[in-house]
Amino acid sequence: FQGQAIVHSIAGKALAYITLITVYIGPYLDDVPCHIAAYILYISFLYAFFWLNVLCFQIWRQIVNPRFLNSIKNWQLVYYVYSIGGCLVCWATLALIQHSHFEHIKHLHPGIAEVRCWFKTMREAMIYFYAPISVLIVANIVYFVWTLVVLSKQYTDSRTNQVFKYRLKLYIKLFFIMGITWLFEVISSATENHPSLKWLWNVTDIINSLEGLTIFLILVVFRRKVMRQLANKSFCKCLKLPSAWKDLEDSECEPMEYEVSMTSDGDKI
Repeated sequence: FQGQAIVHSIAGKALAYITLITVYIGPYLDDVPCHIAAYILYISFLYAFFWLNVLCFQIWRQIVNPRFLNSIKNWQLVYYVYSIGGCLVCWATLALIQHSHFEHIKHLHPGIAEVRCWFKTMREAMIYFYAPISVLIVANIVYFVWTLVVLSKQYTDSRTNQVFKYRLKLYIKLFFIMGITWLFEVISSATENHPSLKWLWNVTDIINSLEGLTIFLILVVFRRKVMRQLANKSFCKCLKLPSAWKDLEDSECEPMEYEVSMTSDGDKI
């Protein structure tokens, strides 16, 4: 199931960046299209982070506490309800305050589409966007640290340990690219009024702009299984990939991974 969670998270990020490019490079948007674009951007980013949270929780549950809420038979349904429901609750709260006329919550007005197709100022963005994302990222860090500690102590079966360590290493790379960099984005956004820290904003922007390429490299190009298949291949008749790649060991240990998957409490991995 972790593979599905990764796909959902990447799909959310892809939709968010497509919307972002459309808004900032495309023609001027009127009030209604601008509101719609802002809401799509908001929901798609949250959708990506909720699914990243699902991924981290699933890894934690499988390794640390496989019997957690063991009475639940359909975890996949729970994850879908949590991810989609979480996004909708956040969006409904945002939209309700945006379009309400109650004086006592006027100071919480997000100001969508007043200045741009996003929040009016960084203050509103911190409240409605960066705050929930930060909570999810911190929870993910807790899950990963907890899982690493347990994995280093409990598993004595070398085959199981090797499979879990490979998976965890892959997910940590993805989490760093898709999660930790956004934590720095939150920090840089909170300190944007300090000129001396402007470099932090630029660094996080560059890293996040390369996110798609980095994920492609991690999931496709740098996998040894792929590198073995590319050994001795030539590109444009001028670039030949190393023949030594065909002797690379299979770090993904696929036969063992299948066996572990079949014996891990019936969970789909």
